[in-house]
Amino acid sequence: MKALWATLPLFRAFGVPVHAHTTWLLCFYGFMVWVGLEQQSFIGAVIVGFILILASTSLLVHEFAHVFVARRYGCETSRILLLPFGCLAQIEDLPRDSREIWIALAGPLASAALGVLCFLALPLMPHRFGYGPRMVRSILSMLCFFNLLVAVFNIVPCFPMDGGRILRSLLTMLIKRVSPRWAADAFILATRISVRYVARPLALAFLVVTCLYTHIWIDAVLFILIILAGEAEFHLLRESGGPDQGDSVELRSQGLVREEGV
Repeated sequence: MKALWATLPLFRAFGVPVHAHTTWLLCFYGFMVWVGLEQQSFIGAVIVGFILILASTSLLVHEFAHVFVARRYGCETSRILLLPFGCLAQIEDLPRDSREIWIALAGPLASAALGVLCFLALPLMPHRFGYGPRMVRSILSMLCFFNLLVAVFNIVPCFPMDGGRILRSLLTMLIKRVSPRWAADAFILATRISVRYVARPLALAFLVVTCLYTHIWIDAVLFILIILAGEAEFHLLRESGGPDQGDSVELRSQGLVREEGV
């Protein structure tokens, strides 16, 4: 059972190890086998596997965009992890100021750029002359749609997605500007607002839409995971002490730190 939740190292790129969760491998090969049995075609299964590899590569480009911007701000990345529902860059010591906005925004911008590049490449592909060019056009169209969807989806302000992190940074700056007495706890308070009062209602709304209208059940699972991940990060942040030590010392000397928790 423990092996089911293990991670396997795949390769190392730009000094960052890339790992795959075993559940990602099960989903990857499981989907290939299912398509092969459904279509009774080995070639069909191989093509689907190739498309899944391209989609995973697109997600890695998204995550490496986060990594490069974070590295510019002095934040290192312990690893990138491939998961069944996406990809995760584990960046250490994320900044608690406006720099987090640029780190979070880098991923959606990279995905949008990939989508635009795929769209611009479509006219270069011939419309006729055999199965191969038609297949290439189909794959480019799917990658265009996939990357644009990833870009748009990630700017939805559901913490801990990129849009939620951008919202948290903006809220942190707003709280510090509007109320200096809350400044030391602004980051935790902004996280709580992002998780409890923005991400949770949005995720629940998407769940209702899924149940009543779209019936795309993978979306329901995804937003449940988003709610759980947001709550886990909020609790971890609150238990780790929250505000920066420098801010806490300075504000305590001015008598501006509240004694109660967030």
